[in-house]
Amino acid sequence: MKEDVPHLPEETMVLPPTTKKVSDKAAKRNSTIVSVIIHALLILIGLYVVVFQSTPKEEVAFIPPDRQRPSLEPRKLEMKVRVNQLTKRSSRPRLQPRMMVNAPSDLALPEIKHDPKATKNKIQKNFKTMGTSGFGSGVGGGYGTGMGGGMGGMGLPASVADRCSAANRTQRMRKSGGRAASEKAVQKALAWFPTKQNADGSFGEKYKVAMTGLALLAYLGHCETPDSPVYGENVENMINYLISMTGKGQNGLTSDTGGHGASYSHGIATYALGEAFIMTGYPEYREPFLQGVQRIISGQNTDGGWVYAMNGGNANSDTSVSGWQIQALKSAYLAGLEEIESDVVEALDSAMDNIKRVHSANTGGFGYRGPDGKHKNLTGMGVFALSMWKNAKSAEARRGTEFLMERTEEDHNWTDDKGNLMFENGQLYSLYYDTQALFAVGGRDWKKYNDWFQETITDAQLEDGSYPVNKSGKHHGGGTSDADFDVYRTALYTLMLEVYYRYLPVVDM
Repeated sequence: MKEDVPHLPEETMVLPPTTKKVSDKAAKRNSTIVSVIIHALLILIGLYVVVFQSTPKEEVAFIPPDRQRPSLEPRKLEMKVRVNQLTKRSSRPRLQPRMMVNAPSDLALPEIKHDPKATKNKIQKNFKTMGTSGFGSGVGGGYGTGMGGGMGGMGLPASVADRCSAANRTQRMRKSGGRAASEKAVQKALAWFPTKQNADGSFGEKYKVAMTGLALLAYLGHCETPDSPVYGENVENMINYLISMTGKGQNGLTSDTGGHGASYSHGIATYALGEAFIMTGYPEYREPFLQGVQRIISGQNTDGGWVYAMNGGNANSDTSVSGWQIQALKSAYLAGLEEIESDVVEALDSAMDNIKRVHSANTGGFGYRGPDGKHKNLTGMGVFALSMWKNAKSAEARRGTEFLMERTEEDHNWTDDKGNLMFENGQLYSLYYDTQALFAVGGRDWKKYNDWFQETITDAQLEDGSYPVNKSGKHHGGGTSDADFDVYRTALYTLMLEVYYRYLPVVDM
């Protein structure tokens, strides 16, 4: 008799051991595949977040109000500049022709590429001194600042590159206390100059070299070069005129006159040509600039300064004349004139000795040919010169600053009750240097001075962009024409209002 085998339902049946192992392996394999897929997706998502979300967004181009230049799209403006250069300069050897444009209101400039030896020179270094432009030369901020303060490769000192960007100009003005009215005044003055330019590119009548140099410095202070869409031709003609006068004046000076004016003209013209070379890199500007600098070095007195004759003698030097030569020498140092670099350094070191020689320990001021005398209008020049070359924090510079603030505190009412400026032209000369010197010092002294001078100057500007004579209607200087002093006044006031972006203050170093 057979034994009955109980029937088990399928779900309760026990599988053989071999079958169970196969099933477990399949389940593990499927679980592993799913896990790999999930992790891969998570990694891809993470990479997307890191790579794409961290990519910096394109910054919005700054377009200032009341633009001086024509309202063009950035691409059209760049093409306009390229066409101008191709038609005007097809025969000119370029150091590096690539162009850069940030915004419709920014100036397109060729990048400067120095040869390997030149790039090792002082133009690369960040000197703890004043800026490179205008009457006072300054900080060689090195390479990589670029148009717009970050595009890189511009090859200009930082202070120069900053003035070539509308956004950077605005930032510097805000930081240093500049107002919108000041920039508008600068633009009005730049529009006025061409109405007074002579057919040969010069300005003025009797002192054409000096007046042309001053006007050129005002344009370069706003980053207007021969490639400027609006003022390019005007600027190029100024430079060509100064080149044509190189070495043609008295005793081989760059001048169109004799006497005392020749030494001033030479310093101004050499400085302006140096800045033009630094900002463009055009090789044809280098030789006349070099020639002018060599003449300054050969004319230095044994005490470290210069006199009207520029004869390298041993008489007590003239602080006023010396100031122009110092600024031209600083420009040469920044430009990397390799063959005379050691001579330039030696001349500047010696020049500081002379500036200190005319410092008065009693008053803190700087004199004309010595520490005593009534020529304390040159104190701004003394402080400014020391700030430009290794002596910004010297005891003489500090005492000079105190003297300037005391004098200005006593008398900063620079207009009459009708708003007319009361400066004689000699006082205007002093005011210009005071402005540069106190901007270099910065801090509370600059803030106080800036509150005094800025509004006074912008309010005094005439509707056509020029500046009036003082309330007496008199000029300073025998035989000088109205045409000369119209340019003189307007150029100095314009350079003063450009100080916010022409230089880097010492306190920012």
